[in-house]
Amino acid sequence: MRILLPLMAAIVPALILPGFSFYFDITPKVVFLLAGTGLVLAAGYGAAPRLREGAKWVVVLLGLGVLWCGVATAFSTHPALSLYGGNWRRFGLITYAAVLIFGMLVVFDCAGRADRIGWYARAIVLAGIPVAAYGIAQYLGFDPWMPAAAYESGEGPFRIVRPPSTLGHAGYFGIYLVYVAFAGAALWWTENRRAWKIAGASGFAIAVVAIVCSGTRAALVGLVVGGIVLLA
Repeated sequence: MRILLPLMAAIVPALILPGFSFYFDITPKVVFLLAGTGLVLAAGYGAAPRLREGAKWVVVLLGLGVLWCGVATAFSTHPALSLYGGNWRRFGLITYAAVLIFGMLVVFDCAGRADRIGWYARAIVLAGIPVAAYGIAQYLGFDPWMPAAAYESGEGPFRIVRPPSTLGHAGYFGIYLVYVAFAGAALWWTENRRAWKIAGASGFAIAVVAIVCSGTRAALVGLVVGGIVLLA
């Protein structure tokens, strides 16, 4: 059951089911996130192990995030909207709390077991490569599932393509790829096996190309700032 956590980190961003529902890029993600988090909690992996001081503060901040979302929902002028979210994103209290609780579970899972961090990096890179490739294909005009008009902006010679890949929006896609890029860099730097080094380097390279294709300036800034931090 413990393997479900890194699988969730990989599958949730990549999951789309065209034809499954009208919001085929969001609904499957929410369902898998809620079901997976519930299964891990039910299996008993939500029990807090002994944490170092830094990890304790991360868990406290995540817990305060859940609490604050609950307070905001309780005092909301539209409680139902705050609880369930909008029709498309469904990012209300229920989903937001699941994301934060999932973060806590990852901290618990990796507490005292640094080797488990590698499993998350591998999962993120292996899932991120096809997600990035799909976005690049959209930019180049090939998309078997969505009409290109859904993610094109402007008219005539000023028309631009902002591929969303599996994330629903080019901005979300670009920011997600920042994590893929640095997970790939981590694999290339720390792994001993040649196959994982190649996977890491490939994940980093294709993520950077896809970020440029997405046109997301914030993601480009994230790459630069992250690179400076690594060098420091």
